[in-house]
Amino acid sequence: MSDNENIAEDEAFTLFAWIIGKNAITWAELEHSVDLVIDAIYVKYNGHQIEKVQPSTSFNKKLSFLKRWHSSDYCIHKDQIDFDIDTLRSLSRRRNDLIHGKILSFDKERYGIVHFRTIKRKNNMGEVSDFEMDFKVLEARAEISLELADYFISICDLLLPAN
Repeated sequence: MSDNENIAEDEAFTLFAWIIGKNAITWAELEHSVDLVIDAIYVKYNGHQIEKVQPSTSFNKKLSFLKRWHSSDYCIHKDQIDFDIDTLRSLSRRRNDLIHGKILSFDKERYGIVHFRTIKRKNNMGEVSDFEMDFKVLEARAEISLELADYFISICDLLLPAN
């Protein structure tokens, strides 16, 4: 590999590391805001009637709880709250891939494309999945996470109005 190729790969890696960091930070903000909404539901809106034990770690369980709560009679703000569960699940899956995956290579022909691999457990076996990630798409996903975090904070404000 030439010096120019090394420099290009180092620059791509630095940018990709920045994007991973941005996704991790914005995801933490999103997940924390979802947790705040769930806390409010358990404290003020009979969350324990929907699920005895408050979901605390699995994001998918949190989303399932929110979906059940939203469709229940305990959700008195149905017309003001719209959870896009599919978008949240998609962001969650890609964030998991990004944080726990492996860089295979940076595309030399298409700047901003990284070849990536994840290994997931399925039926007690490892399942390998190779795919491409685009820096621009990943950066956009971080922005979506921030917007959703703000949305969940606004739901918290709705559920727990200031006295």
